[in-house]
Amino acid sequence: MAQIGFKRLRIEDWRQFSHVDLEIHPRLTIITGANGAGKSTLLGFFSRHFGYHRAYLSVPRTVGGLISFSVGLFSRLNLKKTSWFSRDRSAPVAQQIGEISYVGGASSALRLPASVGLHYSVQIDQQQSVPGIHIDSHRPPNIYRPLASIPATPPSSKSIGSELNNEYMQYFSGGQFSQGSLYHIKLALIQMSIFGHGNQTMQPVPELIELFKGFEDTLRSVLPKSLGFQRLLIRSPEILLSTKSGDFLIDAASGGVIKLFEIAWQLYFFSRSLSGAGEFVITLDEPENHLHPSMQKALLPNLLDAFPHAQIIVVTHSPFIITALRDSYVYVLRYEDDEIQADDDDESIRGLMGAKVFAERLDTINKAGTASEILRDVLGITTTIPDWAETRIEEIVSRYRDSAVSKEVLTRLYSELESEGLSSSYPSAVSQLTRRV
Repeated sequence: MAQIGFKRLRIEDWRQFSHVDLEIHPRLTIITGANGAGKSTLLGFFSRHFGYHRAYLSVPRTVGGLISFSVGLFSRLNLKKTSWFSRDRSAPVAQQIGEISYVGGASSALRLPASVGLHYSVQIDQQQSVPGIHIDSHRPPNIYRPLASIPATPPSSKSIGSELNNEYMQYFSGGQFSQGSLYHIKLALIQMSIFGHGNQTMQPVPELIELFKGFEDTLRSVLPKSLGFQRLLIRSPEILLSTKSGDFLIDAASGGVIKLFEIAWQLYFFSRSLSGAGEFVITLDEPENHLHPSMQKALLPNLLDAFPHAQIIVVTHSPFIITALRDSYVYVLRYEDDEIQADDDDESIRGLMGAKVFAERLDTINKAGTASEILRDVLGITTTIPDWAETRIEEIVSRYRDSAVSKEVLTRLYSELESEGLSSSYPSAVSQLTRRV
């Protein structure tokens, strides 16, 4: 049984969140919902344990000629609602807005600061140490950079992945990058090969060869099977992917393959830096970016297989990721229509964030839906056909509205839809036609 990781996250009456209670699955938890529902905000409570943390922005307001800042606390008119947390909002102290629980049994309160400016942070009381790594949705662009030189000292097995992680952290914090991700990966792979094998006058370092081969094994698990990856080739100063269909520079790979290559690198070398059972947490923010749907479907199963001691928490819009695994917890952030009232000393940000949000966990049946069903029922997309096609169907149906519904009319309707490549929408068109009666 896992001894490291997260157990639960609860948020109440803060920003757009009305009542969010997420029980975290031992292996895979997925959070989805519309843009602005707060997926990345929730993920941030986990990823900040790994150094990924941005301050929140408050809402400035003017009262009596003085500027103050609202942090988005709100109350509800439904006085029968039971709160998880006791709060005295009349006192100038840090207000509890939630709680995060850990696998080991510890819990930490989430508190707002007693006073805020434009920027503020949520305090985690007695935050526990959790080993983990964050894979952010925004990553620095891949720009080809040749290796100008190779250091004369072998890399440390525990620090091989640190250069790339530092690059990502720098980009996350300030939007800046230095060499790009593939530069660091290519440099480390060549170092591992040179110093790992050694030569007649240089002692080999077998551990580096073991790491090199272990990374190749991870790539075989993470890269799409259709690629037919076999091994890595070094033609200094370049790294090539050797596949069943030929060899090519890693810099020349598609954006999706490069992203999977980078993710495999980050996770593999982080896992190798751990001691003990090697348990750790992976947080992923919209990993579907740049990935073909077939890669999206396979991503999470492949990662769970490659890293059997990892707990994964992911936010996504992809129906292929939402339905990837039966044994998982999937939460949908949904909007509620209840009337909401701001605190006397604060101001709701409903106008900025939309209606208030609660979390609903899907059952297995709902998770088994098709991509179209997930888009419609989970992500709130009422139709999965393009807007132009929907408009054209309405135009075609409108021509039959004054005709009595008959076999002949339905046949002509189908033929006209088929001639424009819209025959799959025939049931919907018939429904529109019959509703006018």
